[in-house]
Amino acid sequence: MSDYIQYHLVHVLAYQEYNTPLVRTQLFEQAKVQVELKSDNAPLSVEVWIVVPFRSYWDSAFKTYLNELRNSYPKLKIRVIGGVDRIANFPQSHLIYFYRRNLGMKPVIFHFRGEDLISRFIWLKKFFNKDKLVADIRGLWPAEFLLNQQIEVNSLEELASNPSAKILLDRMKENLKFADGLSTVNSKLGDAVSSLSEFEGPKWVVPCAISNYKRNGLPIGVAKSESSEYQIGYLGGTASYQNLPELVFPFMDVLMSKDSRVNFLIVTHEKEKMAEMIRQYHWDSKRVRLISVSQKEVHECLKNLDLGLMIRRSSLVNRVAQPVKIGEYLAAGVPVLIQKGLGGLPASEYPGLIELDFEKLSLEEAAAFVLNYLQTESWEKRSKSALSSAERLLWENHIPTHRHHYQILLNQ
Repeated sequence: MSDYIQYHLVHVLAYQEYNTPLVRTQLFEQAKVQVELKSDNAPLSVEVWIVVPFRSYWDSAFKTYLNELRNSYPKLKIRVIGGVDRIANFPQSHLIYFYRRNLGMKPVIFHFRGEDLISRFIWLKKFFNKDKLVADIRGLWPAEFLLNQQIEVNSLEELASNPSAKILLDRMKENLKFADGLSTVNSKLGDAVSSLSEFEGPKWVVPCAISNYKRNGLPIGVAKSESSEYQIGYLGGTASYQNLPELVFPFMDVLMSKDSRVNFLIVTHEKEKMAEMIRQYHWDSKRVRLISVSQKEVHECLKNLDLGLMIRRSSLVNRVAQPVKIGEYLAAGVPVLIQKGLGGLPASEYPGLIELDFEKLSLEEAAAFVLNYLQTESWEKRSKSALSSAERLLWENHIPTHRHHYQILLNQ
């Protein structure tokens, strides 16, 4: 493809997600790299539109966070699209048209986080028929919804036959019929979404990537030295799919009982709930730390770990997921213990991933393997493996995939 079509790029985000840590790293950092990474097929401009109800538009916390975003990303134009739910989201459509018209007659790629907002933009094609709509789906949310209701499904057939899920799948199918392209975090998720929604357009894979910490002034890697103790870390919340009570905590209980040098660091935004969950284990407070930090502090917080945990049951939700936290561990020079088959990142290509099949191994066997790994692999070697894997997950290495497929859509 020698002659590139010029275009503008607009990332579209729903209000419900605007201030989550995931959106900060997965949307705003991505958009920042889109601005900074030069190439012949780079967009002419990059904007982020946040679609909000008007009652939230006037919220002081929202305004404060919006100002912080604009200060953090001065090269990004961040627009707020407000509307009143009770009167068909008026004047949302007027604002969408006004901001779109301001971009001129060059085509626009609207890159949606999820697919739910696509139906609110499809009418724009009456006036700007060269624009393209891309759904960026990061997880199989109908299955996640069931899991939050304590209903675990293990196959697409089981998901499709569930009455509650069917309503959600019908909505996903309805929105995706307007999408021109589909981006997912791995091929398993892309195939699952296509199968469930009957989407037949172009699709591609861009994993949950990470910022270049070198660029941000935070050196990739750490200055940790060999230690007589082992620091094992868990980064995340308490959602059902994390399998904390079924797998993570029992594993750490066995690991700490087998070796007194093992300590456990839990970094979470749900500190009180997490404290209640671990209370039953009566762990030595000197060996277990439970902390909450801001997203900016996560990298620094992880730097002294020997191993990060990403062990989950092989449910449908987890098989098609690719957790952002994998990249965050690796960027801090921390190898990741991961359930085999999770995340769509093959350990053969990412040496910082330590795969174990917790479906087949006992906790005792898994703990023995981990202790042997920590004792026989030097910290320097472990860290280098993690950092080489992290380099593969930088946004700079995956933005070209988006741009290539944008051009495919624009040439249709």
